[in-house]
Amino acid sequence: MEEIIRDKVQDNNYKSFFQEIERIRQHDNSEYMDAILYYCETKEIDIEVAAKFINTNPAIKSKLREEAENLNYLEKTARLPI
Repeated sequence: MEEIIRDKVQDNNYKSFFQEIERIRQHDNSEYMDAILYYCETKEIDIEVAAKFINTNPAIKSKLREEAENLNYLEKTARLPI
């Protein structure tokens, strides 16, 4: 998995951050939280920096929230059935 992280990623570049998170998720079939934590550990990025990146992308933010609700980390919010 480390070769995935090293491949064409510049530190603190939010577009590549999101691409790498998605690539890690697909490669390891892992959750968003695990992929973000792994990325931050391998690139030695503070979680606070990742949080700033996540706040700029509503799609990832909502996926993280849904994941946290399913794991009972956050209180569930009402959703419309689709």
